[in-house]
Amino acid sequence: MKDTIKIVTRFKTKNLTAREYIALSKAILQSLKAFHKAFEIIHSWGDKPTSWTMIDDDFSNFNNTVLNHIFDEEIIYTDAAGNKVSFSPEAMSWARFSNSYSNIKNPHETKYLISIGAGGESGWGFVNIELPPIYFDEFRTTKKLIDLIDIILQKIELEGAYVYTKTLYDHVVDYDKDYDIEIGWLNYFKNKNIQLHIPTELFHSSHKNGIVFWLENEISTPTKETINLAMEIRNILGDLGYLNLEQ
Repeated sequence: MKDTIKIVTRFKTKNLTAREYIALSKAILQSLKAFHKAFEIIHSWGDKPTSWTMIDDDFSNFNNTVLNHIFDEEIIYTDAAGNKVSFSPEAMSWARFSNSYSNIKNPHETKYLISIGAGGESGWGFVNIELPPIYFDEFRTTKKLIDLIDIILQKIELEGAYVYTKTLYDHVVDYDKDYDIEIGWLNYFKNKNIQLHIPTELFHSSHKNGIVFWLENEISTPTKETINLAMEIRNILGDLGYLNLEQ
């Protein structure tokens, strides 16, 4: 059984209105839908079991659907001046807005999941994607994964991203160190200085105002050599502070 592929990204974000967050989310999802047929069917999750809603092909119901799905009755919303206001498209939140999207509702080998978070006072947002083992085989190649990250980079200036599977992550993650970015099958960093510190035998290239490097040309079961290389990179970049983006 092949592992689910997971893509984790981090980017800097200003505090957004609900309208701005929805516009950003729509732009990302429309780009992904145009990029690959696997993303043709999109449902918005919301935070309740009854919230599940199919997004129209032309996204005509997207704004109102997501506006309802990101509302949290426990949040105190404000305007740009910091005044308390009722929730509306112009409202802001101290907590970032977030929502998830997928093609089907129940867990299945063909289910993708996209989560988008932005705005709020933390200053950091994310676009995280889970790709199932069925119908997504081409994303097991480095080239296709770079293409996917390119789609996100067209809409967001990423600070970092990594691609992992559980079989690699379980060996490489250091639970004693709370890194914002882990070392995966493929990594993207905006900071090109990282190129000065990674092992010379590592696959890498300058890319989209940053650097991308990868362990293998195709994702598979990680070998001992692959795991050791990932851990070596983790130790080098972790000790230098490159994996703690939010500090």
